[in-house]
Amino acid sequence: MFGSKWSRSQKARGRNRRELADLRGLLTQCSQAVASFDSRIANELLKRIRDYSLSYGNGTQTMAHYFLNALEARLAGTGTTLYAALSTRRTSAAEMLKAYQAYVTACPFHQMSNTFENKSIGNVSSGVARLHIVDFGILYVFQWPCIIQGLSYHSGGPPKLRITGEERLLFEREVIGREAMNVIACEVTERVERPETYKQWQVRNQRAVFRQLLLKQDIMEEVRTKKLSYHKDFVVGEDGNWILQDWKGRIIYALSCWKSDQYKQ
Repeated sequence: MFGSKWSRSQKARGRNRRELADLRGLLTQCSQAVASFDSRIANELLKRIRDYSLSYGNGTQTMAHYFLNALEARLAGTGTTLYAALSTRRTSAAEMLKAYQAYVTACPFHQMSNTFENKSIGNVSSGVARLHIVDFGILYVFQWPCIIQGLSYHSGGPPKLRITGEERLLFEREVIGREAMNVIACEVTERVERPETYKQWQVRNQRAVFRQLLLKQDIMEEVRTKKLSYHKDFVVGEDGNWILQDWKGRIIYALSCWKSDQYKQ
């Protein structure tokens, strides 16, 4: 009985890997066909991608669903309209909290990010009278109460705090689906989502007269401990003063701390 269950489990994992490889190939080919304005080939490939697509399925099925919608919109020229509709849709606080809890249970990235942010901000804010935190692309704000509480313990009283950024309190359906729609189906000024590498951000921040702070190893070790109870394919690495968060060898997020040399206390 044990051997039979193990065999079925192995077969299921093998099938899932093949499906993911097939889907990636189909998405790549379809993207190329859409970019080449080959609507016949693109539509044929979209039909095949639809076989993998399910809005409330597993990871592969939901990824297929979001990319299918975006590629169809790009082909039909309706990306801007659909993206605007996605941007105005609102999710209740209860739904968002439930989704966030599911996310942090399955993936350590956000917990590691919060730890790095809180510790780094705590280090650089010691003894300052004013603190301005700029977060490029805030997805959640659950970490801010912890930061504010920590600042309140500073000797001499807390600094005057200002937090600016893009407060998008959305999860998988809105975040992934909406961003895929914008990146794939929108053009020129309508395209506001631009996934870029951390090395591109390195250059941009330096041009904006920001100075990258040293990565403290005590913070790095605390970040590493956050992933111990998660899947082995979640990996934390370093490159210079960047913390790199990998999934199966692919960099998903990069974290670093920067300070403006123009800032005056």
